[in-house]
Amino acid sequence: MISPRPVRDAGPWAKDVLTFLAGAGVGPGDAAAACLTDLLSALRERGLRPDHVVKLTFFVRAGSRGELARKTRAAALALRSVAPSARPAVGVVAQAPERGREVALEAVVLRRPSRAIDIVPKIWRGVPYVVLQAAGGREVVAGGIMGGRAADFAARTRAAFAKASALLARERLGFGDVVRQWNFVEDITGRAGAGPDGGQNYQIFNDIRAAAYDREGLRNGFPAATGIGVASGGFVLDLIAAAGAAAERTVAVSNPLQTDAHRYSSRVLIGACGGAGRPKMTPKFERARVVLSGGGGTCYVSGTAAIVGEDVVRPGDAAGQTRATVRNIRRLVSAANLRRSGLAGARVGPRFANVRTYVKRAEDLPEVARIVRAAFPGAATLFVAADVCRDGLLVEIEGTVDVVTG
Repeated sequence: MISPRPVRDAGPWAKDVLTFLAGAGVGPGDAAAACLTDLLSALRERGLRPDHVVKLTFFVRAGSRGELARKTRAAALALRSVAPSARPAVGVVAQAPERGREVALEAVVLRRPSRAIDIVPKIWRGVPYVVLQAAGGREVVAGGIMGGRAADFAARTRAAFAKASALLARERLGFGDVVRQWNFVEDITGRAGAGPDGGQNYQIFNDIRAAAYDREGLRNGFPAATGIGVASGGFVLDLIAAAGAAAERTVAVSNPLQTDAHRYSSRVLIGACGGAGRPKMTPKFERARVVLSGGGGTCYVSGTAAIVGEDVVRPGDAAGQTRATVRNIRRLVSAANLRRSGLAGARVGPRFANVRTYVKRAEDLPEVARIVRAAFPGAATLFVAADVCRDGLLVEIEGTVDVVTG
């Protein structure tokens, strides 16, 4: 297990992230069960119960949709066997864990459960999700939202966004309430068509996301988000949405070192979705979003890469890109930048709660891991293999960190 050290309290809605890596030479089903067994031990050490687990994400080695389906079933069976009282949101992501392992697990748990907050597990159209609710506040955590089995990537992506929109509407929320979103894109830099205007999958996804957001007229910017490659699965969407006392105030945070992704010029957008005459949509996410409740809250750091302005730096140099990405994140969450974003008196906690790192080339992972662990001591860290949204990028890093104000 790789778990975080205690961090500053960020209010009753605060959560911790625990990560677990299966042992070597263990099959997928046994590996998932071993991770869950370790999770139960960690919960007992913290005085928590299985129903305090809000979300589980299994990262598995799966190079085809059939293999992903088998490992998804194995994870579900392991959950029912090892932790039958747990009913979290669940996602299974085709990103191979570090060290050649079959399964890694990331668990999001309530830091200090309170009787004032009810934990309500639900399932709708095959999607398990959790509603956290208290007087005047509500948070929805969902994972594994997929758009059916259509072969066409665009159709699957549209269907996933439609399903997510309908799920949120059931809980009287919308995309404008989403504070954190994960978008897992198979063959992310591949093209769905031939020729220079053949739709790149990442650009197709960006166009569909923009259309979904436009239909709801987002008024407070966009969620923090990650758009990252997966080895199989088509398109999968995870999200956290919050309203009322769970998100008394949410603030989009820009990075002075980077152009806001939703303001990129067309020269860094690849291909076109829908043919001539339709503009290419920029990636609709913020570099970070801070969610405040009372005097504290959480800063969700979006997937961040070695981009300065809107250009890739240190192409081909994974270690150099990792250091550049760390610099971007440090500047992003600095007290000066939070104040610049309108958060007077805000500062982040002494350490990140968790850091997830996506690495394109397996041979780069040991050095990338060394740099990341040194840069974020005490954080729960997870390293997985994944393609990144531009050909020149080798590493992407995301995370969460407590924010206190006043």
